[in-house]
Amino acid sequence: WLAQTGMYLMMMVIQKLSVAPLVLLPFWTSFRKLVFGPLQGHEKLEVIIVMLIIPFFVNVFMFWVQDNILMKKPKREDSPNFESGLNLLQAEEVELREVTRLVSKPPQTQPSNSNNLESK
Repeated sequence: WLAQTGMYLMMMVIQKLSVAPLVLLPFWTSFRKLVFGPLQGHEKLEVIIVMLIIPFFVNVFMFWVQDNILMKKPKREDSPNFESGLNLLQAEEVELREVTRLVSKPPQTQPSNSNNLESK
């Protein structure tokens, strides 16, 4: 929990530091005129849009992105998926062939070494 909170705070700082320079770019003046031109004379509506509506949707989007990053689980090698299932089946098939080969061979007789047994 503490690690996730720390990561969330770090991501919020990075977000704010990356958005702040973007706000200073000169194209925002023309963008603001384009978006708020129809609202000329409706200052209260402009304030509601700027202070409530836009931040709400931006925060929802950022929360969604950050949640997906924080909750992403690392891919494990032993996680079940189609490819690992195929690899497991292939390994089982190789093992089965090896066992079958060993079982079908006639047993080899080893020469008895009676001298070696008597000396012990």
